[in-house]
Amino acid sequence: MRKEDRVTSRFGQGSEAAGWALVAALLSSSFLLPVPAFRWQQAWQYAVIAMMGAMNLLARGARIGAEDGPSASRREETLSALIGIGMIALLTSYLLASPASASLAPLYLLPIAGAALTLRERVVIGEAAASVISLLLLQAVEVGPGPFWTTGFLVRAGVFCCVSACLAAAAGLLRRAWVEADEAASDLSFQLSHVQALGALARQGALSSEPDRLADRAGEIVAQAAGADRHVVYLCENGPRAGFRRIGGSKADGRQESDFLAAEAEKGVLGGVLETGVPREIDGPPGTQRMLVLPLGDRQAPIGVICLLNQDGGRFPEDALPRCERLVGFTSDLLAGALRLRRIGDERREVERMARLLAGRSGGKKKKVPKPGSGL
Repeated sequence: MRKEDRVTSRFGQGSEAAGWALVAALLSSSFLLPVPAFRWQQAWQYAVIAMMGAMNLLARGARIGAEDGPSASRREETLSALIGIGMIALLTSYLLASPASASLAPLYLLPIAGAALTLRERVVIGEAAASVISLLLLQAVEVGPGPFWTTGFLVRAGVFCCVSACLAAAAGLLRRAWVEADEAASDLSFQLSHVQALGALARQGALSSEPDRLADRAGEIVAQAAGADRHVVYLCENGPRAGFRRIGGSKADGRQESDFLAAEAEKGVLGGVLETGVPREIDGPPGTQRMLVLPLGDRQAPIGVICLLNQDGGRFPEDALPRCERLVGFTSDLLAGALRLRRIGDERREVERMARLLAGRSGGKKKKVPKPGSGL
């Protein structure tokens, strides 16, 4: 289901709420407004109110059944439109039997407002068109052979059309706003899960002292976030000009792909990405359509690059790069700390080695002790 469909499906109860509000309004008007001249008209009004209640109950069950499946959003939209038009038709039949049809004409806005609550502007426009036709029918019955376009009718129709247009515009704006908010929330949740995975790596003491394993595992997390098929990490502790050192990579890497990556490193493509600090998407090796190169570190403190490759998926999604940039930033900090710990460990071992050498040399020179009676 698309993100837009997930958002609009959450507001499917709007038309149901408007339907019950319309039932309550008509039931109240049947007691407060003048009674029709004929008994059958009053009986018909109560029958219409009962049919509206039954339609709401049936629509609720049908709406629940339409929420599943690949075309659930289209079914819900069609169902909402049919319910709204049916309510408008029943309301028209009620007003035809009422002596105060002009005062009850604003009730046509209730189904339209319910459609607006579903965040589907097309349903709002369809129900507004059906309501305009109903208003024309009521006007024709009311005026009879007299003048059709009266001032009061034009004012009512103008206000009704303006309100309907505002509701349709509001439904479209709210739907787009909810789609963007839902997309942002999903993206934030997606990134948070991968950041938590990187945080779990940082809490593992064994990996903090092994930058190679840490780089390979972090590259796998970044590849999952980008939807890549494979990943390869290149580190350059002494700068890109000193060359790259390949770390791990996916088990599916073939000989041809390895040769391609080595050639790209020799041509300076990977070093250029690292020196500029700007990610780059290039053509991959044969059988791999695209490759995304992400820099680790910055120009002042380069660490390496992560190469993400897609074999069957083609181009990367549009939101892959923003997601990866944030994760690569965390990965760079983790690797910088791990490399610093390794350098500190190497320096400490070197100091200990030199200390042992010095201790060995000083211990090899024996001090001469004078013999007794030698007079020394």
